[in-house]
Order: sequence, then C-alpha cells, then structure tokens
Amino acid sequence: MCKGPLDHRKDKLELVCKACRLAYAIKDDIPIMLEDEARQLLAEEQ
Repeated sequence: MCKGPLDHRKDKLELVCKACRLAYAIKDDIPIMLEDEARQLLAEEQ
C-alpha cells in the first residue's frame, strides 16, 4: 500500500512489506497484491 520495497520469502511463498506490516501471498507464481487478501504480520515476524 505504501509502494515501498518488498521482501520475497520463498519458504512461505509471500511478499512482505515491513513498513505496512503486510504479507501478500503468491499463488501459482502470481502475487496477490490486494490489501483485503494480505495478512497482518505478527510482531515476531518483523
């Protein structure tokens, strides 16, 4: 949402925005970049 850099977490198949504290899933090699579909990161996942 902030258009900042994303970290690719290959083990969890997701892209993570640390600034927004959101993780976007990657399904069938396509990132799902919808805020409604993203999950909130837990404090220990930062």
